[in-house]
This record gives sequence, C-alpha cells and structure tokens, in this order.
Amino acid sequence: MSLKRMYSAVRINEIIQPKKIAILAWGSLPRRPDKKFDKWHHGWIHDGPKLKLEFSHIAKMDDNALTLVIDEKHGEVNKVEYCISKRTDLDKAIHDLQRRERTIPKDIGVYPSKKFEKTNPDAYHAIETWAKKHKIDCVIWTDLPPNFKHKTGKIFNKEHVKEYIESLTEKEKKDAFKYAKNAPRFIKTKLRKMIEDWANEKT
Repeated sequence: MSLKRMYSAVRINEIIQPKKIAILAWGSLPRRPDKKFDKWHHGWIHDGPKLKLEFSHIAKMDDNALTLVIDEKHGEVNKVEYCISKRTDLDKAIHDLQRRERTIPKDIGVYPSKKFEKTNPDAYHAIETWAKKHKIDCVIWTDLPPNFKHKTGKIFNKEHVKEYIESLTEKEKKDAFKYAKNAPRFIKTKLRKMIEDWANEKT
C-alpha cells in the first residue's frame, strides 16, 4: 500500500472510529447494576451537560409511569450524569445502551446527529458545547420523546397530570410516585415537586 493510501485509510478510520464516547444519564441507569453493561464503561460522574428535563413520557414498560426525558418545551434545566464508554466503536456502544435500556435503535440519541439537532436544538447545542470542552467525540443517551399529549390527548400541565395519575390502577399510582421519588436528588423539576408533595398528602 502506498503512503498516500495508507494515510487516507488512517484518516478514514479516525473519522469512523471515535476515540472517546460518553453515555449520558439522568434517571435510574447509574443506580441499577448490570454486569454486561457496567463492564463496558467507567464510573458515573455528575458533571455532564445541562439539559431541560421533565417527567413527560408515559412509559408502558414501567407500568405507565411518567418518566424523565429531554423536554425543551416544559423541562427545567438540570446538569446530568455521564460516564465514558470503554468502547471505541460507536455501534457497539449504542448496542450496549440499547440492550441495557431494553429499547430499539431509534430511541438512542447520538451526537453528532442532524436528526437530533433539528428536533432538540437547545439540548444539541448544550451537548455539543460540553463534548467539545471535554474532548469527547460522540455522545449517546436514551432518547425517548415527551408523549403525554399523544397518549392522553390532553395538554401537558399539572392539572392534567393529576387527572392522568388518578386514572391509573392503585399499583400504577404507587409506581408513578415511586419513580418520581427515586429519581436522583439533583434532578429538580416542577412536576417532580408536585408529584412528591401530592404523594405525601396521600400517605
């Protein structure tokens, strides 16, 4: 192989094989051990980008609880956690997270990505700025959308959230309160405070 071709191959490999991949989290991911997943990343650090988060995703697999997602319309700004993957192959890092979160490829957010830049420009800019500062090539996270209005047909607000939770079975209500209560204490949102205060009133 000529030096020119060899140099080109090295440059292409540098582009398609990122050296440093970060995984973002703001929920239970760092707090639920999983040997297969955990062996492929370093420790979690609470010094990630600041993103707008809110409990605005109804998760069927979590007994219809309201789960925490990036929500640029209703969310409050929170600094999230991150860890560095031991992978240098982005596809393998994505597969690790996808398996861990029991989800599908389209639900894994990736930076850089034109798709995410269009759908969540504020979060994309925050992740991009943070990644460049820390010399991180790629960032991945569980990217579930706010779906409250789609699932219920109602605007996302405190009154409609209360109506929704009241419509759940007793087990689902307990799980909804538990999910909000068990989120990391550094997560602050308007809905979290409302759910926790409401849960306290009921006990």
